[in-house]
Amino acid sequence: MTSMSFTTDPIYRPSAWSENVMRIIEEAEYGGGDVFDCIRTMQRIRPGNAEDWISEWSKIAKINQDLADEAMKKGHLITARKYYLNAFNYYRHAAFHILPREKQKVDYHRLSDACFRKAAALFDPPFEYLNVDYEGKQLEAILYHTRTPGKNPVMIYVLGGDATKEEYYFLGVEEALARGLNVLVIDGPGQASSLILKGISSTHEYEKPVAAFINTLSNRNDIDMERLAIVGRSFAGFFAPRVAAMEPRIKALVVWGAFYDVYENLQWRVKAIPRYKQIFGIEDEDAFWKKTKDYTLKGVAEKIRCPMLVLHGEADPQVKVEDAKRLYAEASSKDKQLIIFKLGEPGSGHCAHDSPSTVFPLVFDWVADKLNTKR
Repeated sequence: MTSMSFTTDPIYRPSAWSENVMRIIEEAEYGGGDVFDCIRTMQRIRPGNAEDWISEWSKIAKINQDLADEAMKKGHLITARKYYLNAFNYYRHAAFHILPREKQKVDYHRLSDACFRKAAALFDPPFEYLNVDYEGKQLEAILYHTRTPGKNPVMIYVLGGDATKEEYYFLGVEEALARGLNVLVIDGPGQASSLILKGISSTHEYEKPVAAFINTLSNRNDIDMERLAIVGRSFAGFFAPRVAAMEPRIKALVVWGAFYDVYENLQWRVKAIPRYKQIFGIEDEDAFWKKTKDYTLKGVAEKIRCPMLVLHGEADPQVKVEDAKRLYAEASSKDKQLIIFKLGEPGSGHCAHDSPSTVFPLVFDWVADKLNTKR
């Protein structure tokens, strides 16, 4: 498969590299870069060459960071904001294939985080950062505010295993805000800054950190606590159903790429094992495999009673479509819907990276309908 064949190949079975090319272009559509930056950068990367990948994406990141700094000096704040967002996402992308606990990953994460924070301060209103205590350490989230007046619902947006809370801004946050939804994006245990900067390992009991953030929201006068939804993409296709099953304050659930059982998944996806070992904070082989067995929705899915939407691609190379069907069958929700994107159609890969203009409105309209927002 060539670097651009994802645009024409009707059977979507990408390598990790081509899938991530699709991911950055998806995010460029929503302010996370420039499509032509992406194309030019891809052309300079030799297939499968990790050094090229890091070098070329970091170069285009630095170019955008310098442009942002120059715009700031001139007082061109809107321009600066745009370039800082680009720089953030290119630095993040440069480090994608570096394991999360390696020093080089930490260095790039700090660079990308600094760029995003500079951009966040230039929005009106600025993005709001929240912190909560979790097992003696701090977890961080970003709360994006809809401009709809009054007390509004919250969509809790849960990260996959290799994402950051900042990245999710480019995965439809503005679409959700336009529909009257506040959006809370969490760096949970084993995710992004929690793992990379603070060394907080993952937990299968993800309802505990989510509950901590919900408790914080309950003290505010701009949040309607009777209207909370949770949306999970990729590895969060395990976390979000788990939270919905265990946390009664959740009133609607979207599973965007189901992930039923980690132990079963890693039996055939062995290349992912080193990353999961670092996410779990476990190098010992026996202890690691024992831990993966905690990450299952068996006996959990049946406790889901809120409205539920499950979306999955038939050609997903990371998680089998059977995971989505199994979750759908076992959930006790009376109001539930399963959408399978068929092989050869847009959206048939992992998390529908190739079909944002279709899937984002579908997801956020569904959430807005279930939470009865004013649009």
